[in-house]
Amino acid sequence: MKATLVIVENDRDHQQAKALVEKLMDSTDPSDQARLIAQARLIEAYEQSRWPRRTPTLPQLLTYLSASARAKVCW
Repeated sequence: MKATLVIVENDRDHQQAKALVEKLMDSTDPSDQARLIAQARLIEAYEQSRWPRRTPTLPQLLTYLSASARAKVCW
């Protein structure tokens, strides 16, 4: 069995890969489900390297929490 996946190396590949995932999500074929999982993992790896998570500093965390608390009071 041959499967086509998009190797994600740049933003253009990223868009193509997301389009493929969207297409595969509607399929009930087991081989398409396997492709979906593999493609999602490739996208995840690219996103983690492109936009790595950073641990917030204490001032950033306190600013976020105080803004969240104010937003809850307004609603």
